[in-house]
Amino acid sequence: MRIYGGRNGGMFDPWNFIVRGCAVMKRYHENETGIERGTVGKIGRKWCKAAVILLVSLICLNAGSILAAGAETQFDGWVQDDAGLLAADEEEALETECRRLFQTYGTGVYIVTTPNFGGGDIKDWQRRIFSQYDLGADSAGSGVMLAISMAERDWGLVGFGSAQEAFSTYARERLGSLILDDLSDGEFYEAFSGYLSIADDYLKAAENGKPYTEQHRYREGWRFPVIFGVSFLLSLGISVAVVMVWKKGMNTRVRQNGAMEYLKSGSFYLSNQSDLFLYHTVSRTKRPKNNSSGGSGSMRSDSSGTSGKF
Repeated sequence: MRIYGGRNGGMFDPWNFIVRGCAVMKRYHENETGIERGTVGKIGRKWCKAAVILLVSLICLNAGSILAAGAETQFDGWVQDDAGLLAADEEEALETECRRLFQTYGTGVYIVTTPNFGGGDIKDWQRRIFSQYDLGADSAGSGVMLAISMAERDWGLVGFGSAQEAFSTYARERLGSLILDDLSDGEFYEAFSGYLSIADDYLKAAENGKPYTEQHRYREGWRFPVIFGVSFLLSLGISVAVVMVWKKGMNTRVRQNGAMEYLKSGSFYLSNQSDLFLYHTVSRTKRPKNNSSGGSGSMRSDSSGTSGKF
C-alpha cells in the first residue's frame, strides 16, 4: 500500500515508515557511542508509537472502503435482485425474457431491486446506475429500467436513448398503473413478468411506427367496452328469445285482461273500499368526501422517467 501526495508531493510508503522506526531502536541497541541513551530511547518510542497508530488507521480505512464498495449495486445481467425479492428460478426466467427482448428489438430491458437506493429521486439514481455500468453499450444507448426500492416502497421506470419513443410519458404511467396492484400485494414476480410483457407490446408498436400515446392508448378506449357490451347484449337477446319460445309452447290457456274474468259470475260482492296511508319511510345517504392525497397511486413524471409509491 502506498499513499501519494505527501509533504514533498512524492510517494509515502507506510511500511517503510514502520521499518525506519524499528531501525532506530535496533541501532540504539547495537551502538550507544556518542549518543545519550535516554534521547535515542525517546526517539525510538515515538517512531514506534506513530507507526502503530498509522498502521491501525490504514487498516480501518481499508476495511471501511471494502464495506462501502460492498454496499453499492454491482450490476450483472439484465435482472439485479439486490433486495432478494425473487427465487432463483424466477430470476432466471425473467433474465431469459429480458435477453429475448434484447435480441428481438435491440433494446436493453432491465429490472433492479434494492433494499434502499439512498433517498432523493429514484429516477436520478436509475440514471446514475445506467451510466455507471454503461448498460446501453450493446444497444446504442437504448434501454428501459424498472427499479424497486423497499425502504420507502419506491418504484421508478426510466427510458434511455431511442427507447424513449416506445416509453412515452403516457406509456410509462399506463404501465405503472397496470403493475401497481401486484407490487402493492408483494407479488413481485407477477409484476415484473407483466412489465416485460407490456414492454414487448410497447417495443413492437414502436417498431411498427405506432407507439402508444394519449392518442393511441394501450388496452383502453372505446373499443373494448363497446365490443364487450355488444357481445353481452347479443347473447342476452338470444337467450331471452329462446326462453320466450319455450314458455309460449307450454301455455295452453288464454290470458284474460282482468282479475274479474277469473271469478264465477255472482260469487263475489265488495261492499266497501278505501285507501289507507300506513307508513312513511325516508332514506338518507351520506355523500362521501374525497380525502385522497395521492397515496400509492400517485405518480411523478419528467421527460424520460416516471416514479411513485407502491
